[in-house]
Amino acid sequence: MLFEINLTNVGLEEQIVNYLIESGVTLKDAVCPICEIACNEEAIKCDNCGFFYEPKIIMHFSSSEEEKLHLVEVVLPYKINWEFKNGVDFLEGRGVSRDDYQAFTWFTKSAEAGHVGAMSNLGWMYENGRGTKQDYDKAAECYVKAGEQGNAIALCNLGWMYEAGRGVFQSYENAVLQYEKSANLGFARAQCNLACMYENGLGVSENYEQAVIWYEKAANQGFVRAQYQLGLCYFRGKGIPQSDELAIEWWRKSAIGGYVYAQKDLGWAYENGRGVQKDFNQALEWYHKSADNGLVSMQVSLGRRYYNGEGVIQNDLQAITWFRKAAEYGNAEAQSWLACAYRDGRGVEKDEVQALDWFSKSADKGYLFAQYSLGLCHRRGIGVPPNDERAVEWWSKASEQGYVPAKRELASAYETGTGVPKNSERAFSLYSQVAESGDLTMQLSLGRKYYNGDGVIQDESIAVKWFCKAAEQGNSEGQSWLACAYRDGRGVQTDKSQAVIWFEKAATQSYSFAQYNLGKLFLETDGDIMDVDKSAYWFEKAAQQGHSYAQFELGKMYINGIGVPVDYSSARRWLQKSVRQHNVNAKLYLGFLYEHGIGGAYNIKTAMALYNQATGWYLQQDIRKNNDASFLYNLAWIYHNGKGVDKNIDKAVEIYKLAAEQKHSESLFSLGCIYYNGFDISKDVEQALNLWLNASELGNECANSWLKWHCAICSENTFPNEKLNEFFQANHEEIHSLERMLSETDNTE
Repeated sequence: MLFEINLTNVGLEEQIVNYLIESGVTLKDAVCPICEIACNEEAIKCDNCGFFYEPKIIMHFSSSEEEKLHLVEVVLPYKINWEFKNGVDFLEGRGVSRDDYQAFTWFTKSAEAGHVGAMSNLGWMYENGRGTKQDYDKAAECYVKAGEQGNAIALCNLGWMYEAGRGVFQSYENAVLQYEKSANLGFARAQCNLACMYENGLGVSENYEQAVIWYEKAANQGFVRAQYQLGLCYFRGKGIPQSDELAIEWWRKSAIGGYVYAQKDLGWAYENGRGVQKDFNQALEWYHKSADNGLVSMQVSLGRRYYNGEGVIQNDLQAITWFRKAAEYGNAEAQSWLACAYRDGRGVEKDEVQALDWFSKSADKGYLFAQYSLGLCHRRGIGVPPNDERAVEWWSKASEQGYVPAKRELASAYETGTGVPKNSERAFSLYSQVAESGDLTMQLSLGRKYYNGDGVIQDESIAVKWFCKAAEQGNSEGQSWLACAYRDGRGVQTDKSQAVIWFEKAATQSYSFAQYNLGKLFLETDGDIMDVDKSAYWFEKAAQQGHSYAQFELGKMYINGIGVPVDYSSARRWLQKSVRQHNVNAKLYLGFLYEHGIGGAYNIKTAMALYNQATGWYLQQDIRKNNDASFLYNLAWIYHNGKGVDKNIDKAVEIYKLAAEQKHSESLFSLGCIYYNGFDISKDVEQALNLWLNASELGNECANSWLKWHCAICSENTFPNEKLNEFFQANHEEIHSLERMLSETDNTE
């Protein structure tokens, strides 16, 4: 050990050295009595904690009478170190009870006597309010003093003060300067902090390569945070070639060292098979280590896993254990989970008062779900008497911060005047905000309200806007509403092609309403869209899902051989399914099959019962309100055929005409038949032919057939009706074939 003695009396110097040797002081191979680290014999103090190795005389005396005073001054540095050690003992509870005030007192004495480590520790105590009132200014002052003497810890802490703007003006540049000084002295924490500054471009230009250099220096010293960060650099390929394997290597070192974030990410790597073979048991083990070591976010995560059975066997008790740990630490999310458990009686005995208490703690921390849930508690009287006004208060707090479920409840309160004065304008403003946030349910709800004028002035264009938003998110109901708007020209210009596109999007998601309506479009729309094969395909898809109207339409198609081969057995089967769901139209058709024994199922009693049931329903309907073409057609058919009611051709014609105005092909055909045959009405062949031609253009095969027979019977090549001439020219080969068949029949007779 090197002594720095500044005396005028050389003989006295020898006496001092001899005295120290006699006192048991070793002059070589010094080992710090504080941190027990061996240092170079040339050192005058411990680089780690600042302990003075050598006695340093700071006073000058020449009189032998003052020799005793000299010796007191020589051993003074050892007294300083003893005071410092006492401070450390009280701070960490080494051999004594932990006592921050005593630690602060001893550090103060040692620092005042010039101990640099004590000065640094004193700064730390001021910074953290340990043993004294928190004072960032004094903390920074202590760090500056210790840093000026080359204390690496103080320099690093001073860097943090500059970074955070505590006790000094905030300056990333000065933070970097202090970190760099400390890092160059080999202090691992400073090296890691300096790396972070380079990585994030704080106080220096962003430089991932420099960040990696400093992370490596700290990591190689075993600094666990640096090991973790270096692993992240490898994982992300930042400043170094990407390597999952090397990332895992550094994370594992850090995790073994107890760094909770490394333990968490190592668990994630095992769960997802990144850099290691997928192994959920290993993942769970590291997750547990991280949570056991106090990582609150992982405690909450494990709680959720056990609560919901995500990747683990569902276990409410385990979930509650983790939620409670995090909740007692003050985590708002965990407090809300614990509240839910008490409210629902999961993993704990149901206790609504406890639920309310935990929701309140979480809500007071600003956790939006808790504020929303607390509102529900007050609305429903969970753990507290019902109070709509208090419910609105909590929903308002959450709503102001953009929490969508709270906005929805608040909107409902304004709409109904519950707990707050009724205000439809405010309600729909909130509903719109919820919908604008992407909430599908609210987009559909608003669309329906504006489409039907439910609680708001009807505006189909606004309705279409909301349906469009829902449809563009892939929602099948929104797509179907949008398709209906295009089909019917409500809020948009009529566009059957667009209707088909949107119905198909919904239909391919197995949405039976869309499948049925797509079938109707392909069946009833003229032009290029008509496709009876596709119609039958989509009706069957919807019918298989139990859609009663699709079952009815499919039954009709099997009767008439439209899009499918004629098959009365299949027709009866689908009509029966539809009848079981009380479809009155299906009752009419099934009754017709039973009445005429079509397909070998003659049963007049069943037929009459079905007719009477269907007719009873139809006669109760207000024809002025229910003007659907299919409804009108069936009602006209009832009067036309006298099923369950007296036959009335005039009434049938009146109602057929209403349906025909809507281009209902079956009504056009039936009305044509009445005029053509002149049954109970004046015969009018020209009117009949025009009606059949219109039905034919809509794809009605029966109308096609009757027109061909009419042309064949007339045996003419031209007709006064121009449209009939066009029909004849388009079908002349088939018509001539019918003519020959009729001629052969006549000759045979």
